[in-house]
Amino acid sequence: MTCTATAQGTLTGCMAMSESPPGQRFGQAAVALASRYRISPRTIDGQPVESSVSLDLSWPLD
Repeated sequence: MTCTATAQGTLTGCMAMSESPPGQRFGQAAVALASRYRISPRTIDGQPVESSVSLDLSWPLD
């Protein structure tokens, strides 16, 4: 999944780049949950800035 990380640590504009197994909508589920994620934003000269991020997610199936 790729997203834009805001200076506030939220994720926006997320898109699933692939999923395995295909067609099971795990990518769609990850994008739907992305609004709940919080990350530490990138900083430049000590100031948080918006940046592009890639996330690899795994869904454990028992």
